[in-house]
Amino acid sequence: MKYTSRTLIALAALSPAVMALDVKDDDLKLGLKLQLQVRAEKSWAASRSGSAYSAAESASVAGSEADQVDFYIRRARIGFAGTWKGEYKFAYLLRNDNQDKATNSTASRTPQTHYAFIERIIKQEDLGIEHGIRAGLDYAWFNGTSAVFSSSSFLFPTERATGAMLAPRGTGVGYKLNSKMVQFGFDVQNNTGDSVAVASDGVTGGNEGLFYGTRLQIIPFDSAEKGHMKPVESFLGKDGTGVMISSEFGVNQFDNTSATNTTTTKGYGFELLAHANAITFLAEWRQTVANYDNQATPDRVNVATAYLFQIGYAMPWGDEVIEPAFRWTRLNSISQASESSEYGTSEFGGSGYSYDVGINYYLHGNSNKFQLAWQHWRSEGGTTNATLGGDGTLGAAQQGSNARADIVRAQWQISF
Repeated sequence: MKYTSRTLIALAALSPAVMALDVKDDDLKLGLKLQLQVRAEKSWAASRSGSAYSAAESASVAGSEADQVDFYIRRARIGFAGTWKGEYKFAYLLRNDNQDKATNSTASRTPQTHYAFIERIIKQEDLGIEHGIRAGLDYAWFNGTSAVFSSSSFLFPTERATGAMLAPRGTGVGYKLNSKMVQFGFDVQNNTGDSVAVASDGVTGGNEGLFYGTRLQIIPFDSAEKGHMKPVESFLGKDGTGVMISSEFGVNQFDNTSATNTTTTKGYGFELLAHANAITFLAEWRQTVANYDNQATPDRVNVATAYLFQIGYAMPWGDEVIEPAFRWTRLNSISQASESSEYGTSEFGGSGYSYDVGINYYLHGNSNKFQLAWQHWRSEGGTTNATLGGDGTLGAAQQGSNARADIVRAQWQISF
């Protein structure tokens, strides 16, 4: 029996059983998307002065240590994605991340649109090439940490520190070319600040620029005839070997951060992803160069750099998979000073060094997995702490070099 698209959508809205399946007819394919990550976190951390510090709440605590355990929802995302006549893609996703992380107030439980886009697909099957032209709210195809590597496939419960270095998610247009050995993309979006011109007109008189980003992925070797290399942090121990090399350049132009300051930030990145049966290896280098053009103070430049490598070894266990993993990260957010920054609001810490050791238990691949990881982070160890203002000005130095953190995270994920 053939249903019309309208009838199928109505059934999907009414029946939980139908909601678990794709809705489709001759023209429309519509699927439910869901990602839930529930986390328990315990930290033993110290501020720059050596007092007890809560990594989840990003603040010093009065007692001898932080909360016994912090429970929160790291990811809560739900929406739909589909195609129309095989030539158009569309998606809409709501998110409500980090619920109850710092507080259990209702303010932490307010959802917002994560992405909403339309895409035209043009296939050249004789050449093995697919073109995509996308418009709407989405990540730019830039900075693989969050825009290219899905957070559902992360090797650790935490994202890579490189994700903090110019990773736009905004409204704009983009183009992407896909083939077996080469993928290329270019995006134009509102810049990351996109502030109100009257309140923050900077040195441009309110004429803010845009973000421009481009990424190239080359696969020099892939053992699979149809190709299997793609940006994932684990291949779950599947047979196959391959190498993917990625490079990026982007610029966030004329971001008016105040009435007197305009910042232009350039970002560069390189990734090496390798798969050899049970082993998945990733090495990454990323750098941003921020130029602060200010009417009231001298112009300034800040360079931020991150180095990272990680490796996982996936072992089949019946129908399931167990994967121990290791990650090393070096993050330097302020080039002008040796910092003693505290752990901060991220889940990878401020400027400094971090080591992550974890184990993943895949019940049904990335769709249903449990992750347990320990992270050791320490600050750069400078004798002073320096902060960077919105105009690139270094704040007053503060004595102290004891900032550190040891954090254990247990996380369960359902994603489809």
